[in-house]
Amino acid sequence: MRQAKWRKWWMLGAIALMLAILVGLTPARHWHQYEVLLDDLQQAGYWGIGLFMLAHAVVTAIGVPGTPLALAGGAVYGLVWGTIWSTLGATLGAIAAFWLARTYLRQWMMRRMGNHPLVRRMNGVTDHNPWATILVLRLNPLVPFNLINTVMGVCRMPLWPYSVGTVVGIIPGTAAFTWLGVSGMQAIAQQQIMPLVISFGGLLLLLSLPTLHQRWSARSSKRGKKTG
Repeated sequence: MRQAKWRKWWMLGAIALMLAILVGLTPARHWHQYEVLLDDLQQAGYWGIGLFMLAHAVVTAIGVPGTPLALAGGAVYGLVWGTIWSTLGATLGAIAAFWLARTYLRQWMMRRMGNHPLVRRMNGVTDHNPWATILVLRLNPLVPFNLINTVMGVCRMPLWPYSVGTVVGIIPGTAAFTWLGVSGMQAIAQQQIMPLVISFGGLLLLLSLPTLHQRWSARSSKRGKKTG
């Protein structure tokens, strides 16, 4: 038993070392330097696509926001392909984070908080309708992406609905940030400010949709009570 436990933690150390190496070998090493990140991707050519997706996967797996990469993907690969590569890379990273949470956190959390009402409620929701649960969470841009990865790994969310719901649910938000990257490059290269303003407005609208939906639902319930 003790040997298996040590093997598990040695494996975690090996994974951490591998992720650190991948950060150094991919554009993820320039995550905080946007201009250098752009140059890195532009000079990499077709190899850059694989490195770009791998960088997305790595930063997501370690819990770092991938927004700079999504912006850079739009600037380098355009709206359509930038969205596709970012979505695939972020989904792979989300699956890796899910697996890490399930392997190394789930038993520890269940021993300490398994009887907590919130944990029981979350497990009940994921057991009843895992597809809708993960899709709703992913479509809400106000719910932290990396937090969902960890929480779903700790709960009883099955891997298949989690993966499919993630790849579908993150498309709108990824496309919005990719579009912002495209319009930002147009503003710099072609002095076209209006596409940047429109894309920024679209991003703000996307971020405000959950709040607008809550207000609309509250007003609808109030009207229903009055008419009833």
